[in-house]
Amino acid sequence: MGPGVKPFRVYVRIAAELFGASSILGVALYLLFPKMPQLIVAAVKHRVEKLAALLPLPRERITVAILLWNAVVVLLCVFGGIAALLLDRLVLTVAPDRLRRAMEDPPYSRVLIRAARLMGYEVSGYREADVILTLKLGPLVVPFINGLAAGSFFASVADKFGAYRLIKLLLLPHGLIEFPTVIMATALGLYVADYLIHHDQVHRRWPDASLRPPSWVVRGTSYCIFALAVAAYLEVHVSPKLMGSAVQCALR
Repeated sequence: MGPGVKPFRVYVRIAAELFGASSILGVALYLLFPKMPQLIVAAVKHRVEKLAALLPLPRERITVAILLWNAVVVLLCVFGGIAALLLDRLVLTVAPDRLRRAMEDPPYSRVLIRAARLMGYEVSGYREADVILTLKLGPLVVPFINGLAAGSFFASVADKFGAYRLIKLLLLPHGLIEFPTVIMATALGLYVADYLIHHDQVHRRWPDASLRPPSWVVRGTSYCIFALAVAAYLEVHVSPKLMGSAVQCALR
């Protein structure tokens, strides 16, 4: 992706391609480490149950816990790059002078400058390249990891229970909402990155630049979180009834 803000559909396509590519890598990961899906499911289940135990909602604790977990995913997809830059600004503010000078020209600075130039940006130094790459790559980390986990898990289901069970799992209503929502959130994050780089020239004015995203991106993020609230309810109350005992065992 070169400089400039593109039509939103371009970002949706890029996000979908990234999720698909990481899912394929997840299949390869399963072939190398067959126990990986069970470890991922167990880790996520443990964290959701631990979060649910903290909530004062006896009836819908699991639903709200899943929603909170997924909402964090959406926020990281959309605002991950901004959050990383805010942390960078904080470090630059409180770090000792010696550390601050070291951060201005680290050993890997030439690599980042070259990477930014390969993406089509004319950067004059490390700080510009670092800001650009943080904004561009920040929204991609979470969907990449989610794609790896999804591909690994789906490969496990297909291997153990066959294509019919896999198709049944893919058609569960909460998944039909969750995966497109993650893709849309990633597209929003990519748009925010190009908007801040192109319109606000954040990379040239950092660390004094504003990181305010467009208002419609904030509204879009709210819609994504609402969609995930619906998905969380379906995951707890509807999907288990449609799943079938064999796939339920795979989720344990």
